[in-house]
Amino acid sequence: MRCSLSLSLSLLALSALSHAGQYVLNATHDGVTNPSGGVGTTNNGSVGYGWSSGSYGSTQTIDAQPAAATCSGEIKWVFVWQRDMIPGTNTPDLGDNPPPSVVVEEFCEAKYAWSPFEGSGSGSCDNGLGFAVVETQEFNVRRGIASGVRYRLQGGGETVEISLSPSAQASADFGSVSASVKYTCTIYIPEVSLEGLTNFSGALKVLAGQEVISSFVLKPSFSQYPMVDRGLRVKSKRWFEPDVVKPFKDFVPARATNQYQALTRADHLADQLKFFTAAKGTFEVPCMATLEFPEGARVIGDGIPVTPDLPLVFAKSRQAESKKFDVETTGRVGNVVLYTNQVEGFGPLGVGDAGNLGSRWATKFKPFDSLTDFALDGIASFAQIANFSRSLQRSLAAGAPSGTPTNFSLAAGNGKSWLDVQYPYPFSEGVSTSGFFPIIEEVKGSDNPLHILSLNNLQWTNRWETSEARDSFETYTMYRPPSKDGLRTMLVPYSIHNWYWSGEASRNATGGWQVKGEGKMSSVEQTDNHPTWVRVMPYGGFNFSGF
Repeated sequence: MRCSLSLSLSLLALSALSHAGQYVLNATHDGVTNPSGGVGTTNNGSVGYGWSSGSYGSTQTIDAQPAAATCSGEIKWVFVWQRDMIPGTNTPDLGDNPPPSVVVEEFCEAKYAWSPFEGSGSGSCDNGLGFAVVETQEFNVRRGIASGVRYRLQGGGETVEISLSPSAQASADFGSVSASVKYTCTIYIPEVSLEGLTNFSGALKVLAGQEVISSFVLKPSFSQYPMVDRGLRVKSKRWFEPDVVKPFKDFVPARATNQYQALTRADHLADQLKFFTAAKGTFEVPCMATLEFPEGARVIGDGIPVTPDLPLVFAKSRQAESKKFDVETTGRVGNVVLYTNQVEGFGPLGVGDAGNLGSRWATKFKPFDSLTDFALDGIASFAQIANFSRSLQRSLAAGAPSGTPTNFSLAAGNGKSWLDVQYPYPFSEGVSTSGFFPIIEEVKGSDNPLHILSLNNLQWTNRWETSEARDSFETYTMYRPPSKDGLRTMLVPYSIHNWYWSGEASRNATGGWQVKGEGKMSSVEQTDNHPTWVRVMPYGGFNFSGF
């Protein structure tokens, strides 16, 4: 105030950390071609599998008497985790850990064909993924094919090895035969990435009040070979709040009510979870996503086939830290006295350089000790929330009608939460009149609460007998950090100091006014709770109602 006067059998579940890095299929691994394994054989000899038309495998064809073609052997793929570098350095980010689990997408086609010139023949194939063989015959050509896509869980780690043993064979007494195996494999990392963080030598940090944007993606492994999009999609998402850092949606002081808004159900189901932190602490952002698999795919969770339209994956971000500067606040409240100037009233007085303030405080932000941390930057302001209890009592002149009120109190009701004057609180010393100030130096704020002794121009007044005030204040130090990467910022509470004053003025024996009361700053503490209010105390004072 200022007066110048699950995962169950039917669910596919993963737990993944945040991974800025990725799995890489290098051309060789431990001196061996990668992928490796598999042999194609005909009457003319054998040849190892290789890459052709975007797949790894072999196609063997021969016309002979007799004729035989086979493709067989174990195929092995080795993916190696590659960490990202710390920004601005050539040093791997050791906090960029591989995920504990991944989704493996395997496509395999195994097929055969035989066409006898004389005599008979046979063929068989197995794509290793559990798909049935479809056999056809056109004229004297007999064919068989087993083809499909399978998705399954695979443990993560520094390296991920995937193996499969598909096969195909065909033979004829005298004729044309062929056998073919084609196999491709891709690793998908269920990943929650966080935008808006600052990387300090591998430690991810955000200042409370800076926007954090969480995104869920299925990130594919990298290889020098072309990748085929087989239709794996993220169908829906369910986000979970990192409660430890008190995430919130926004804080808009201009609203008459509901200045603070928590995250809603709609936010939890959105494509991205956008929030601001209000508290300090380490946090992770979890997300559960429903996957949509291509039609006809097989899905394996923990070795158990599941229904393709149900599977869920669970992932959480890499650990990050929400930071807040320490804030020191000191202050004092003056003694309650009668005002002796042109203002007729009473209130605390006697603090400040000239002794003309009722309450005064000083707030200072302290920098972090570490050099690999945020520097003092951003702006701060004060918000003062007050509970006012004010009343006056008069005696009536002779002839006053029955029911004429003698007691008066605040029209809006005593004991309610008011925003004192405006937001930001405007009475900060040595800064701009906007009420916002840089945090690089100590800033002082002050108040001069006053209660009047009488109401003017009220009919039937003999004289005013008593006047009482009992006010308590919560003065918040609010902070808005600088923007990161052009994202939004929001005001967050840093500290709160509580102070109060109370006084009662009454008539003395000679008819003059006497006053008694006290004022005190009762506590200073850090806070993560935003101030809210339902009404504003105007600069000009209160309205009173009588009873």
